[in-house]
Amino acid sequence: MRRCHRDRHVFDDDVVSQLALVFDTVSSEQMDALSYLRECFGRLDGRARKMCELRYVQDLKPAAIAESVGMTANSVAKALQRIRVTIGDLRIISIGN
Repeated sequence: MRRCHRDRHVFDDDVVSQLALVFDTVSSEQMDALSYLRECFGRLDGRARKMCELRYVQDLKPAAIAESVGMTANSVAKALQRIRVTIGDLRIISIGN
């Protein structure tokens, strides 16, 4: 998806309507998962949140993030891996409450 997000397809009205119907059928479980993710993301400290934003919102690669935060690319990749584990752990804690 990240690779293709720059591809600017133009859809006709029928396709847009069909896509809207599919999005309307998103289950409440899936929406709950997204809300847990937002909550867990909000619990991250400043540096972890910044690295996630750079990686997943701005779609930067670890090397570009490394320049921005003053780390090596390998350190950024490992930090992002740990952050993903932390987010998973926070989600489990949130569900348990």
